[in-house]
Amino acid sequence: MAEFASLGGNRGMEFRLLTWPQVGETEIRIIRGKQREGKEVVEVFQMHGAVVNLMDRMRGLAKDVRYGWVFPNAKGGSYTAQAFKLGWNRLKAAARKAGKLDVNFTFHDLRSYYVTQFKAKFGALPEIHADPGTTARIYDSSKIVNRKML
Repeated sequence: MAEFASLGGNRGMEFRLLTWPQVGETEIRIIRGKQREGKEVVEVFQMHGAVVNLMDRMRGLAKDVRYGWVFPNAKGGSYTAQAFKLGWNRLKAAARKAGKLDVNFTFHDLRSYYVTQFKAKFGALPEIHADPGTTARIYDSSKIVNRKML
């Protein structure tokens, strides 16, 4: 799930309930988590590269690629918000204990990572908010100031 979040910039609430019917051969359709004025917004992502690889791996683990969850829990169902957060915290604790993680960050911080990487690759911010200023203010970690030295 962390890999998916870093590749697509989605909130955990948006893809922990992702099912295989939402994943096509070339695209993924995700219902945006925060809706405005009761209007459902569907984001359509074109799959390529690392996302195709990830979906192929997830298909290999799936019990039913026609109807099941893309990211199932141990019992094959979807993660609740609480179980998702607990699992993430356990993974971070294990990584710290193994000496693989020396900073603390939330799952939502992967959204900032996505925005920063997207901007570096494409030269513009992704459309993850209705107001681009919100995206820049909250998620853009690539704030670079160019100035001259004496």
